[in-house]
Amino acid sequence: MVNSTCLCSPEEYPISLTMAVVRNRTELNGRGTFTLLPDTSVIAIAIGAVLLLATGIASWRTMLSVFVGGAVTAYIFQALGMTPISWYEHLVLGGFCFGAVFMATDPVTSARTQCGQYWYGALIGIVAVIVRVMNPGYPEGMMLAILFMNMFAPLIDYCVVQKNISKRMKRLTNK
Repeated sequence: MVNSTCLCSPEEYPISLTMAVVRNRTELNGRGTFTLLPDTSVIAIAIGAVLLLATGIASWRTMLSVFVGGAVTAYIFQALGMTPISWYEHLVLGGFCFGAVFMATDPVTSARTQCGQYWYGALIGIVAVIVRVMNPGYPEGMMLAILFMNMFAPLIDYCVVQKNISKRMKRLTNK
């Protein structure tokens, strides 16, 4: 049975989520078990992702680009020595998988154009990892990243549509 008591002293508050994970992995009974994380079942989320993709409710472009954007950003931070957590652990810790599968793919608030879905998802992954690594006072950045990108989804779609219009106009004038 895992003890859920805090492993840090009051002087260390607020402690970042990434530091809590490393602390739990190295100091808890020497077995490498987690007390706080991951807080969601990745297997259950994967089953939900398959169901959402099979029914056509969720966009695979958004899902894939959230994971790619998060993985690339986490890899860069790990290579720069800014986080002790490996890049693939960022994708399964906390609410990253849950947010990528169930929240970022919301058809009402996400980007609607195909190219916009790639940009929307990648920016969610990037912002989520940046907030997680750079801000120790706000350890889980997925919901904040989704909120920000929901605000910018119409702008992303507008920019994609305008780019397509300008390409078509250029083609029309070159004939």
